Amino acid sequence: PYRNISDFCKRVRPDDREARVLIHAGALDSLHRKEDRAGLLWELALWQKSEAKQNRTRDMFGRFTDSSVIKPLFPPQKECERLRHEFAALSFLCDRHPMVLYAGDLKQRRIIKAKDMPFFSGRHIRIAGFLITGKVVHTKHGDPMEFLTFEDETGLVETTFFPKAYRRFCAMLGKDRPFILHGKVEEDFGTHTLTVERVETVVNTKIKIRHFETATYA
Repeated sequence: PYRNISDFCKRVRPDDREARVLIHAGALDSLHRKEDRAGLLWELALWQKSEAKQNRTRDMFGRFTDSSVIKPLFPPQKECERLRHEFAALSFLCDRHPMVLYAGDLKQRRIIKAKDMPFFSGRHIRIAGFLITGKVVHTKHGDPMEFLTFEDETGLVETTFFPKAYRRFCAMLGKDRPFILHGKVEEDFGTHTLTVERVETVVNTKIKIRHFETATYA
């Protein structure tokens, strides 16, 4: 096991980006139990500074320190901030569904949850979720259409994008953020699906995603 972040950096030698992603993802939380991730970032910066200057001392635990630096007191990290950093690093959250990050953005939108969709059979609704998977097929006339599965914190939503909706919205769909789906709930032998007519992107400007993944199922 690693004794602290200095020991980890010395043995693994991650670059700055890799180390910061690991910290924000929570992978190094066990190295700094008494403080939040801001403390880990500070320790990382201190170790990097010591490495760069080649002017460091080794304490009894094997940690590189700069005796001239006084460690600051960090305020408790807000949970929402911690979750945003974790999602930006991993594109998912380890202990909850990422839809929680967008609850404020969706609060006034009258969004129906996946688990409640059967109660709206035959009606037009709005539902929000992350794209999970999908499959492109073709109509008898050769036009492409798509069956896509979305997910919110309560369950899965099976959707149908007929050719018109497919042509209009397929290029904007990706797995890095949720979408609001407007459409009609259809029931077939007890199974409920959403025939999508319109799609909106849900944007949270406080969340910065490292990678954008476009959905391609052709």
